[in-house]
Amino acid sequence: DAVCAHCPCSGKKAEEWVLYAQVVAPFMVAFVEWIFKSANQDNVKRLYFLARDGQILWKIASRLITAGVTDIDCRYLFASRQALHLPGHIDISQSKNWILENTNHLSVQTIAGRLQTDPIKLSQALGISHSQPFDKNLSTVERNEISFLIEMPSALQLINSSTQQAFNLASGYFRQEGLLSEKPVPFGLVDVGWHGRLQRSIENILKKNGAPCAQVYGYYLALNDHFVFSGVDAKRLKAFMYAPSGPHEGKWILDHVEMIELLHAADHASTMCYTQHENGLYGATFLPSQLKNGADFRHHAILAFVDEYAKLRTQFGRAISMPPCLTTINTILHRPNKRQAELFIEYEHSEHQDEQQSSPYVVKKIPYQYTFIGPAHNIHGRWPEGSHALNKTILIYRLLRTASKIKKKIIPNTKISQTSNLSKKITQ
Repeated sequence: DAVCAHCPCSGKKAEEWVLYAQVVAPFMVAFVEWIFKSANQDNVKRLYFLARDGQILWKIASRLITAGVTDIDCRYLFASRQALHLPGHIDISQSKNWILENTNHLSVQTIAGRLQTDPIKLSQALGISHSQPFDKNLSTVERNEISFLIEMPSALQLINSSTQQAFNLASGYFRQEGLLSEKPVPFGLVDVGWHGRLQRSIENILKKNGAPCAQVYGYYLALNDHFVFSGVDAKRLKAFMYAPSGPHEGKWILDHVEMIELLHAADHASTMCYTQHENGLYGATFLPSQLKNGADFRHHAILAFVDEYAKLRTQFGRAISMPPCLTTINTILHRPNKRQAELFIEYEHSEHQDEQQSSPYVVKKIPYQYTFIGPAHNIHGRWPEGSHALNKTILIYRLLRTASKIKKKIIPNTKISQTSNLSKKITQ
Protein backbone atom coordinates (compact mmCIF):
# COMPACT_ATOMS: atom_id res chain seq x y z
CA ASP A 1 0.00 0.00 0.00
CA ALA A 2 0.96 3.69 -0.04
CA VAL A 3 2.56 3.57 3.42
CA CYS A 4 4.64 0.44 2.80
CA ALA A 5 5.88 1.98 -0.44
CA HIS A 6 7.93 4.35 1.74
CA CYS A 7 9.74 1.46 3.48
CA PRO A 8 13.50 1.92 2.86
CA CYS A 9 14.62 -1.53 3.99
CA SER A 10 14.11 -5.27 3.75
CA GLY A 11 14.18 -8.34 5.99
CA LYS A 12 13.61 -7.89 9.72
CA LYS A 13 13.93 -4.11 9.50
CA ALA A 14 11.06 -4.14 7.00
CA GLU A 15 8.99 -6.14 9.49
CA GLU A 16 9.80 -3.56 12.15
CA TRP A 17 8.82 -0.75 9.75
CA VAL A 18 5.46 -2.39 9.06
CA LEU A 19 4.83 -2.81 12.79
CA TYR A 20 5.38 0.90 13.37
CA ALA A 21 3.56 2.10 10.24
CA GLN A 22 0.51 -0.18 10.40
CA VAL A 23 0.04 -0.78 14.15
CA VAL A 24 1.83 1.85 16.26
CA ALA A 25 1.12 4.83 14.00
CA PRO A 26 -2.70 4.41 13.90
CA PHE A 27 -2.65 4.06 17.69
CA MET A 28 -0.71 7.31 18.08
CA VAL A 29 -2.84 9.18 15.56
CA ALA A 30 -5.98 8.12 17.45
CA PHE A 31 -4.36 9.45 20.64
CA VAL A 32 -3.54 12.82 19.04
CA GLU A 33 -7.04 13.11 17.59
CA TRP A 34 -8.41 12.54 21.11
CA ILE A 35 -6.05 15.21 22.47
CA PHE A 36 -7.34 17.75 19.95
CA LYS A 37 -10.95 16.87 20.74
CA SER A 38 -10.40 17.09 24.53
CA ALA A 39 -8.48 20.37 24.23
CA ASN A 40 -11.32 21.91 22.22
CA GLN A 41 -13.82 20.80 24.86
CA ASP A 42 -11.68 22.51 27.53
CA ASN A 43 -11.27 25.65 25.40
CA VAL A 44 -7.51 25.09 25.31
CA LYS A 45 -5.79 26.87 22.43
CA ARG A 46 -2.18 25.93 23.22
CA LEU A 47 -0.61 22.52 23.87
CA TYR A 48 2.87 21.80 25.17
CA PHE A 49 4.16 18.35 24.22
CA LEU A 50 6.66 17.33 26.89
CA ALA A 51 10.04 15.89 25.94
CA ARG A 52 10.96 13.26 25.31
CA ASP A 53 7.98 10.93 24.98
CA GLY A 54 5.87 13.74 23.56
CA GLN A 55 8.16 14.42 20.60
CA ILE A 56 6.63 11.95 18.13
CA LEU A 57 3.15 13.06 19.24
CA TRP A 58 4.15 16.68 18.55
CA LYS A 59 5.45 15.70 15.12
CA ILE A 60 2.15 13.97 14.37
CA ALA A 61 0.19 16.98 15.63
CA SER A 62 2.30 19.30 13.47
CA ARG A 63 1.58 17.23 10.33
CA LEU A 64 -2.14 17.31 11.09
CA ILE A 65 -2.06 21.07 11.70
CA THR A 66 -0.40 21.54 8.30
CA ALA A 67 -3.28 19.54 6.84
CA GLY A 68 -5.74 21.97 8.43
CA VAL A 69 -7.07 19.63 11.13
CA THR A 70 -6.91 22.20 13.95
CA ASP A 71 -5.73 25.71 14.75
CA ILE A 72 -4.46 24.78 18.24
CA ASP A 73 -0.95 26.13 18.87
CA CYS A 74 1.24 23.05 19.45
CA ARG A 75 4.71 23.50 20.94
CA TYR A 76 7.49 21.18 22.07
CA LEU A 77 8.80 21.74 25.59
CA PHE A 78 12.14 20.34 26.70
CA ALA A 79 11.47 18.62 30.01
CA SER A 80 12.46 15.67 32.18
CA ARG A 81 12.37 14.50 35.78
CA GLN A 82 15.92 15.78 36.22
CA ALA A 83 15.14 19.21 34.75
CA LEU A 84 11.77 19.86 36.43
CA HIS A 85 11.61 18.21 39.84
CA LEU A 86 14.42 20.23 41.41
CA PRO A 87 13.16 23.72 40.39
CA GLY A 88 9.65 22.53 41.27
CA HIS A 89 10.67 21.56 44.81
CA ILE A 90 8.34 22.99 47.45
CA ASP A 91 8.63 20.71 50.47
CA ILE A 92 10.56 17.56 51.31
CA SER A 93 7.48 15.42 51.92
CA GLN A 94 6.54 15.90 48.26
CA SER A 95 10.09 15.73 46.88
CA LYS A 96 11.22 12.58 48.64
CA ASN A 97 9.67 10.43 45.93
CA TRP A 98 12.01 11.70 43.21
CA ILE A 99 15.08 12.45 45.35
CA LEU A 100 15.11 8.91 46.77
CA GLU A 101 13.41 7.14 43.87
CA ASN A 102 13.96 3.46 44.61
CA THR A 103 15.90 2.46 41.49
CA ASN A 104 17.89 -0.76 41.29
CA HIS A 105 21.06 1.24 41.87
CA LEU A 106 20.83 4.11 44.34
CA SER A 107 23.95 5.68 45.80
CA VAL A 108 24.96 8.93 47.47
CA GLN A 109 26.36 9.97 44.09
CA THR A 110 23.03 9.22 42.40
CA ILE A 111 21.11 11.32 44.93
CA ALA A 112 23.64 14.16 44.60
CA GLY A 113 23.16 14.10 40.83
CA ARG A 114 19.40 14.44 41.20
CA LEU A 115 19.96 17.44 43.45
CA GLN A 116 22.64 18.90 41.14
CA THR A 117 25.11 19.09 43.99
CA ASP A 118 28.42 17.54 45.03
CA PRO A 119 28.33 14.11 46.78
CA ILE A 120 30.78 15.37 49.41
CA LYS A 121 28.50 18.28 50.28
CA LEU A 122 25.52 15.93 50.35
CA SER A 123 27.21 13.42 52.66
CA GLN A 124 28.20 16.24 54.99
CA ALA A 125 24.66 17.61 55.00
CA LEU A 126 23.30 14.14 55.77
CA GLY A 127 25.91 13.66 58.48
CA ILE A 128 27.25 10.36 57.11
CA SER A 129 30.81 9.13 56.77
CA HIS A 130 32.84 9.25 53.53
CA SER A 131 34.49 5.91 54.30
CA GLN A 132 32.61 4.09 51.56
CA PRO A 133 32.66 5.00 47.83
CA PHE A 134 29.95 7.48 46.88
CA ASP A 135 28.84 5.21 44.03
CA LYS A 136 28.21 2.23 46.36
CA ASN A 137 24.69 0.87 45.93
CA LEU A 138 22.79 1.56 49.15
CA SER A 139 21.09 -1.35 50.87
CA THR A 140 17.37 -1.28 51.64
CA VAL A 141 18.15 -0.47 55.25
CA GLU A 142 20.51 2.38 54.32
CA ARG A 143 17.92 3.81 51.94
CA ASN A 144 15.35 3.84 54.75
CA GLU A 145 17.85 5.57 57.02
CA ILE A 146 18.60 8.29 54.46
CA SER A 147 14.88 8.95 54.06
CA PHE A 148 14.99 10.20 57.66
CA LEU A 149 18.34 12.01 57.35
CA ILE A 150 17.16 13.93 54.26
CA GLU A 151 14.81 15.89 56.54
CA MET A 152 17.63 17.21 58.72
CA PRO A 153 17.98 21.04 58.65
CA SER A 154 21.43 20.82 57.06
CA ALA A 155 20.09 18.61 54.24
CA LEU A 156 17.08 20.86 53.67
CA GLN A 157 19.35 23.90 53.47
CA LEU A 158 21.46 22.21 50.78
CA ILE A 159 18.35 21.22 48.80
CA ASN A 160 16.87 24.72 48.99
CA SER A 161 20.17 26.25 47.86
CA SER A 162 20.40 23.94 44.87
CA THR A 163 16.73 24.49 44.07
CA GLN A 164 17.03 28.27 43.75
CA GLN A 165 19.49 28.30 40.85
CA ALA A 166 17.54 25.60 39.00
CA PHE A 167 14.30 27.51 39.62
CA ASN A 168 15.67 30.75 38.18
CA LEU A 169 16.76 29.04 34.96
CA ALA A 170 13.55 27.02 34.61
CA SER A 171 11.49 30.18 35.15
CA GLY A 172 13.45 31.95 32.42
CA TYR A 173 12.82 29.09 30.00
CA PHE A 174 9.13 28.91 30.90
CA ARG A 175 8.72 32.66 30.43
CA GLN A 176 10.43 32.46 27.04
CA GLU A 177 8.15 29.60 25.92
CA GLY A 178 4.95 31.37 27.01
CA LEU A 179 4.04 29.44 30.16
CA LEU A 180 4.54 32.58 32.27
CA SER A 181 2.94 35.22 30.06
CA GLU A 182 1.54 38.42 31.56
CA LYS A 183 -1.93 37.41 30.37
CA PRO A 184 -2.28 33.71 31.27
CA VAL A 185 -4.16 31.60 28.73
CA PRO A 186 -5.51 28.08 29.24
CA PHE A 187 -2.98 25.54 28.04
CA GLY A 188 -2.52 21.80 28.14
CA LEU A 189 0.43 19.51 28.77
CA VAL A 190 0.77 16.34 26.70
CA ASP A 191 2.75 13.27 27.73
CA VAL A 192 2.35 9.49 27.89
CA GLY A 193 1.51 9.86 31.56
CA TRP A 194 1.69 7.46 34.55
CA HIS A 195 1.90 9.51 37.82
CA GLY A 196 1.48 13.18 36.85
CA ARG A 197 4.66 14.24 38.67
CA LEU A 198 6.03 16.30 35.77
CA GLN A 199 2.81 18.30 35.61
CA ARG A 200 2.93 18.82 39.37
CA SER A 201 6.51 20.13 39.15
CA ILE A 202 5.59 22.43 36.26
CA GLU A 203 2.65 23.77 38.26
CA ASN A 204 4.90 24.21 41.30
CA ILE A 205 7.22 26.39 39.21
CA LEU A 206 4.24 28.41 37.98
CA LYS A 207 2.91 28.86 41.53
CA LYS A 208 6.31 29.96 42.82
CA ASN A 209 6.20 32.64 40.11
CA GLY A 210 2.73 33.71 41.25
CA ALA A 211 0.97 32.29 38.19
CA PRO A 212 -2.43 30.54 38.43
CA CYS A 213 -2.80 26.86 37.56
CA ALA A 214 -6.58 26.48 37.49
CA GLN A 215 -6.55 26.43 33.68
CA VAL A 216 -3.58 24.10 33.18
CA TYR A 217 -4.79 20.79 31.77
CA GLY A 218 -3.05 17.48 31.22
CA TYR A 219 -3.72 15.03 28.38
CA TYR A 220 -2.21 11.61 28.89
CA LEU A 221 -2.23 8.13 27.46
CA ALA A 222 -2.83 6.65 30.92
CA LEU A 223 -2.62 7.62 34.59
CA ASN A 224 -1.57 5.32 37.40
CA ASP A 225 -4.00 4.55 40.24
CA HIS A 226 -1.63 6.42 42.56
CA PHE A 227 -1.11 9.55 40.46
CA VAL A 228 -0.29 12.59 42.54
CA PHE A 229 -3.30 14.84 41.91
CA SER A 230 -6.53 14.60 43.87
CA GLY A 231 -9.86 16.36 44.33
CA VAL A 232 -10.78 19.16 41.95
CA ASP A 233 -7.23 19.38 40.55
CA ALA A 234 -7.38 15.75 39.43
CA LYS A 235 -10.21 16.62 37.03
CA ARG A 236 -7.79 18.74 35.00
CA LEU A 237 -5.81 15.59 34.10
CA LYS A 238 -7.43 13.37 31.49
CA ALA A 239 -6.45 10.04 29.96
CA PHE A 240 -7.04 8.44 26.58
CA MET A 241 -6.88 4.83 27.80
CA TYR A 242 -6.99 4.63 31.57
CA ALA A 243 -7.37 6.82 34.66
CA PRO A 244 -8.74 5.93 38.13
CA SER A 245 -11.88 7.97 37.41
CA GLY A 246 -12.20 6.58 33.87
CA PRO A 247 -11.83 5.40 31.22
CA HIS A 248 -11.04 1.90 32.55
CA GLU A 249 -10.84 -0.45 29.58
CA GLY A 250 -7.20 0.33 28.73
CA LYS A 251 -5.57 -0.40 32.08
CA TRP A 252 -3.52 -3.20 30.50
CA ILE A 253 -1.19 -0.57 29.06
CA LEU A 254 0.20 0.12 32.56
CA ASP A 255 1.68 -3.39 32.51
CA HIS A 256 4.05 -2.28 29.74
CA VAL A 257 4.96 1.34 30.44
CA GLU A 258 8.60 0.86 29.42
CA MET A 259 7.69 -0.61 26.04
CA ILE A 260 5.20 2.22 25.48
CA GLU A 261 7.96 4.71 26.34
CA LEU A 262 10.25 3.01 23.81
CA LEU A 263 7.62 3.35 21.08
CA HIS A 264 7.39 7.07 21.93
CA ALA A 265 11.18 7.56 22.28
CA ALA A 266 12.66 10.84 20.97
CA ASP A 267 15.57 11.39 18.61
CA HIS A 268 17.54 13.48 21.12
CA ALA A 269 19.17 12.91 24.49
CA SER A 270 17.50 13.62 27.82
CA THR A 271 17.27 17.16 29.20
CA MET A 272 19.41 17.51 32.33
CA CYS A 273 18.69 21.15 33.18
CA TYR A 274 18.10 24.56 31.66
CA THR A 275 20.72 27.14 30.76
CA GLN A 276 20.92 30.74 29.57
CA HIS A 277 23.02 31.41 26.47
CA GLU A 278 25.18 34.45 25.80
CA ASN A 279 22.45 35.95 23.60
CA GLY A 280 20.06 35.88 26.57
CA LEU A 281 17.90 33.05 25.26
CA TYR A 282 17.21 29.98 27.36
CA GLY A 283 17.60 26.38 26.27
CA ALA A 284 18.17 22.85 27.46
CA THR A 285 21.37 21.12 28.50
CA PHE A 286 21.31 17.52 27.36
CA LEU A 287 23.01 14.34 28.45
CA PRO A 288 26.15 13.86 26.32
CA SER A 289 24.65 10.76 24.69
CA GLN A 290 21.50 8.69 24.61
CA LEU A 291 20.72 5.00 24.68
CA LYS A 292 20.10 3.22 21.40
CA ASN A 293 16.34 3.40 20.84
CA GLY A 294 15.82 3.42 17.04
CA ALA A 295 13.85 6.69 17.20
CA ASP A 296 14.85 8.06 13.77
CA PHE A 297 13.81 4.86 11.99
CA ARG A 298 10.60 4.58 14.02
CA HIS A 299 9.61 8.21 13.44
CA HIS A 300 10.16 7.81 9.70
CA ALA A 301 7.76 4.85 9.58
CA ILE A 302 5.13 6.47 11.79
CA LEU A 303 5.14 9.76 9.88
CA ALA A 304 4.82 7.91 6.57
CA PHE A 305 1.45 6.68 7.83
CA VAL A 306 0.53 10.11 9.21
CA ASP A 307 1.11 11.78 5.85
CA GLU A 308 -1.22 9.33 4.11
CA TYR A 309 -3.78 9.65 6.91
CA ALA A 310 -3.69 13.46 6.68
CA LYS A 311 -4.52 13.29 2.96
CA LEU A 312 -7.54 11.08 3.58
CA ARG A 313 -8.65 13.15 6.56
CA THR A 314 -8.58 16.30 4.44
CA GLN A 315 -10.56 14.52 1.75
CA PHE A 316 -13.26 13.29 4.16
CA GLY A 317 -13.20 16.38 6.38
CA ARG A 318 -13.25 14.41 9.64
CA ALA A 319 -11.27 11.98 11.77
CA ILE A 320 -11.10 8.50 10.24
CA SER A 321 -11.92 5.38 12.25
CA MET A 322 -8.82 3.30 12.91
CA PRO A 323 -8.40 -0.47 12.59
CA PRO A 324 -8.33 -2.38 15.91
CA CYS A 325 -4.75 -1.23 16.60
CA LEU A 326 -5.17 -1.25 20.40
CA THR A 327 -6.12 -4.92 20.36
CA THR A 328 -3.11 -5.68 18.16
CA ILE A 329 -0.68 -3.78 20.40
CA ASN A 330 -2.15 -5.47 23.48
CA THR A 331 -1.65 -8.88 21.87
CA ILE A 332 1.93 -8.13 20.82
CA LEU A 333 2.95 -6.77 24.24
CA HIS A 334 1.36 -9.59 26.23
CA ARG A 335 1.79 -12.52 23.85
CA PRO A 336 4.55 -11.77 21.35
CA ASN A 337 5.97 -14.36 19.00
CA LYS A 338 9.67 -14.95 18.52
CA ARG A 339 9.98 -12.79 15.40
CA GLN A 340 8.29 -9.84 17.09
CA ALA A 341 10.59 -10.15 20.10
CA GLU A 342 13.66 -10.21 17.86
CA LEU A 343 12.81 -6.75 16.53
CA PHE A 344 13.63 -5.15 19.90
CA ILE A 345 16.85 -6.99 20.85
CA GLU A 346 19.15 -4.02 20.17
CA TYR A 347 17.29 -1.45 22.28
CA GLU A 348 18.03 -0.50 25.90
CA HIS A 349 16.22 1.28 28.72
CA SER A 350 17.41 3.13 31.82
CA GLU A 351 15.34 3.84 34.90
CA HIS A 352 17.94 6.36 36.06
CA GLN A 353 17.53 10.07 35.45
CA ASP A 354 21.17 10.33 34.29
CA GLU A 355 20.96 7.07 32.26
CA GLN A 356 24.28 5.89 33.68
CA GLN A 357 23.02 2.33 33.90
CA SER A 358 20.78 0.49 31.49
CA SER A 359 19.35 -2.93 30.71
CA PRO A 360 18.02 -4.46 27.48
CA TYR A 361 14.37 -4.69 26.58
CA VAL A 362 14.84 -8.24 25.32
CA VAL A 363 17.41 -10.67 26.71
CA LYS A 364 18.83 -13.04 24.12
CA LYS A 365 19.54 -15.88 26.54
CA ILE A 366 17.93 -16.43 29.95
CA PRO A 367 19.90 -19.01 31.96
CA TYR A 368 17.60 -21.94 32.67
CA GLN A 369 18.05 -21.67 36.45
CA TYR A 370 16.65 -18.11 36.32
CA THR A 371 13.57 -19.00 34.29
CA PHE A 372 11.60 -19.58 37.50
CA ILE A 373 12.82 -16.40 39.25
CA GLY A 374 10.86 -13.14 39.22
CA PRO A 375 11.46 -10.74 36.33
CA ALA A 376 14.57 -8.85 37.47
CA HIS A 377 15.44 -6.50 34.61
CA ASN A 378 19.03 -7.71 34.19
CA ILE A 379 17.81 -11.32 33.80
CA HIS A 380 14.43 -11.09 32.06
CA GLY A 381 14.80 -7.73 30.32
CA ARG A 382 12.53 -4.69 30.39
CA TRP A 383 10.07 -6.58 28.23
CA PRO A 384 10.04 -10.01 29.90
CA GLU A 385 7.31 -11.33 27.59
CA GLY A 386 9.60 -10.61 24.65
CA SER A 387 12.59 -12.23 26.34
CA HIS A 388 10.63 -15.38 27.16
CA ALA A 389 9.13 -15.54 23.67
CA LEU A 390 12.67 -15.46 22.29
CA ASN A 391 13.84 -18.11 24.76
CA LYS A 392 10.75 -20.30 24.19
CA THR A 393 9.83 -20.12 27.88
CA ILE A 394 6.80 -17.86 27.52
CA LEU A 395 4.36 -20.51 28.78
CA ILE A 396 6.35 -20.98 32.00
CA TYR A 397 6.53 -17.20 32.44
CA ARG A 398 2.75 -16.80 32.03
CA LEU A 399 2.07 -19.53 34.57
CA LEU A 400 4.41 -17.91 37.09
CA ARG A 401 2.82 -14.49 36.54
CA THR A 402 -0.65 -15.92 37.08
CA ALA A 403 0.48 -17.69 40.26
CA SER A 404 2.09 -14.47 41.52
CA LYS A 405 -1.12 -12.48 40.98
CA ILE A 406 -3.16 -15.11 42.83
CA LYS A 407 -0.67 -15.09 45.71
CA LYS A 408 -0.86 -11.30 46.04
CA LYS A 409 -4.64 -11.49 46.35
CA ILE A 410 -4.50 -14.22 48.97
CA ILE A 411 -1.56 -13.04 51.05
CA PRO A 412 -1.65 -9.33 52.02
CA ASN A 413 1.57 -7.31 51.83
CA THR A 414 3.42 -6.94 55.11
CA LYS A 415 6.09 -4.44 55.98
CA ILE A 416 9.07 -5.55 58.02
CA SER A 417 10.59 -2.94 60.26
CA GLN A 418 14.34 -2.78 59.91
CA THR A 419 17.10 -0.86 61.60
CA SER A 420 20.55 -0.31 60.27
CA ASN A 421 24.07 0.36 61.30
CA LEU A 422 24.16 3.48 59.13
CA SER A 423 23.47 5.55 62.22
CA LYS A 424 26.79 4.29 63.58
CA LYS A 425 28.44 5.97 60.59
CA ILE A 426 26.99 9.36 61.51
CA THR A 427 29.81 11.78 62.06
CA GLN A 428 30.07 13.11 65.53
